[in-house]
Amino acid sequence: MKHQLTKYTLLFVIIACVFSCKKDAKAMIPHITGYWEIEKVINANNEERTYTVNQVIDYFIVNDSLEGFRKKLKPNFNGGYETSDDKEPFTLLVNEGEIMINYKTLYDEWQETIASANETQMIIVNDLGTQYIYKRFEGININE
Repeated sequence: MKHQLTKYTLLFVIIACVFSCKKDAKAMIPHITGYWEIEKVINANNEERTYTVNQVIDYFIVNDSLEGFRKKLKPNFNGGYETSDDKEPFTLLVNEGEIMINYKTLYDEWQETIASANETQMIIVNDLGTQYIYKRFEGININE
C-alpha cells in the first residue's frame, strides 16, 4: 500500500510541475518593446553563428491592443540612431506559451514566433526554424 501511495505522489508532483512550469506568454509582452541586438542565430540544422558586433539593431514597440512595429536602426556614437521611414507593422497573437508575430507590409505577409522574452533576452523563431537570440541593446555614448 505504501509503495502505491508513493507512486501516486510522484505522479502528482510530475503533473503539477509540468503545468506550473508552462510559460505564461502574456507575461512576455511587456518585455518586447525596446532596442534589441542579435547575439546569435541557430538554424534548423543546429548550426550556430555568434554576433559580437552589430551595425544594425531592431527596435520593437507594442501597444496595449497588441499592435506595433519593428524598425531597423543604426546606432551612432553620440547615443542616437540613424534610420529610414521603413517599418514593419505587426499584430501579436498570444498562443499557449508563445506569441505569434503577424507581419503585414505592402509587399509581404509572414509570421514569426516569440519563444521567450524577458528583461535581457528575447528569442524569435521564423518559419524555417531559425532561432534569433537577441540581447537587450545598450548604446555607446563617447561623449560621456
